Amino acid sequence: MTMADRIMLMNDGRIEQFATPLELYDRPSNTFVGSFVGSPPINLVEGHIVGGSIASFVAGELSVALPMDISHDGPVTLGIRPEDIIVHKNVGDGAYPANVVRSECTGDRTILDVSVAGTRMLIASSVRLDQNGHRQISVDLPRDGVHLFDSDGNRLNIARA
Repeated sequence: MTMADRIMLMNDGRIEQFATPLELYDRPSNTFVGSFVGSPPINLVEGHIVGGSIASFVAGELSVALPMDISHDGPVTLGIRPEDIIVHKNVGDGAYPANVVRSECTGDRTILDVSVAGTRMLIASSVRLDQNGHRQISVDLPRDGVHLFDSDGNRLNIARA
């Protein structure tokens, strides 16, 4: 990622994406690329789209407003990078309450394994949490950090509103 102008990412002898390092990271062409590039890897949650005046992604109890007008039928996978999730130390400050299952302080950031509306996610945050406390926090899933993939794992190229 740091040495190349462009990267050809392959899987089983097939080109998955040929792009700049930032394009691979910011606009992965599919769930394989999204999972391969980045540490911790992108969170992938299977669900579906619910239409209306504002479309939402729904997976069980999790409902995320989408930043785009979308009329996709069928199952989709929502992707969100761990560092794009916003952490609030106080329950109620964010859109979603989250239970901290595990936390790991790496110095400059904390890696959290959380349960959000029954969905497990990894978060990489600069917010420092007491290792023995903060078992409940709140999180926001910013709409501009959301990626959507079809049932085959390919990126849905939808214009953002």
